[in-house]
Amino acid sequence: MAIYKAQPGSKVLGYSIIITLEALNLYKEVGVQLLAQAWIKNLEKDEWYDMQAYCDFLGAVKEKLGDSTIFMAGRNIGLNADLPPIFDTPAKVLASFDQVFKIGHRDVPPEQGWTYTPTGERSAIMVSSTPYPDELQRGVCDGFVRRFKTGALLVTIDATQPRVDKGGKSVTFKVIW
Repeated sequence: MAIYKAQPGSKVLGYSIIITLEALNLYKEVGVQLLAQAWIKNLEKDEWYDMQAYCDFLGAVKEKLGDSTIFMAGRNIGLNADLPPIFDTPAKVLASFDQVFKIGHRDVPPEQGWTYTPTGERSAIMVSSTPYPDELQRGVCDGFVRRFKTGALLVTIDATQPRVDKGGKSVTFKVIW
């Protein structure tokens, strides 16, 4: 199992954990058990929780339920999260990932987050330097872009770059919509 490591003292907003749990759909009860094992109980959307405990929960979900389930959870997050009307294109949503990450996390290293690099009218490179599973993050990208139903959609991991799942500090995605 890959180990997902947060900076000691870093926190994640309860809302992020709640939407992840909800995104597990049929596996929500398993998710509740895994959250308790990670010492996260009595979730409140506006409270801050230990990011390492959340990473441990995500690692346990990946180990117990597999990559396809954690990908679908990420996709469900992207499909169902509230989006302000200003985010009306895939490019605008993807460009906001770093800002949204910084709002939902605190006391994280300044280099941790997302970078967005447009590569064409309907494509981009997304690099995540967060300590979360690769497939969860790929699913989040997929879900947010999928909301726009622009036709072809492809979110792939760039196998030539480091991966969090393999001990790297980042993972790179090629996104085409």
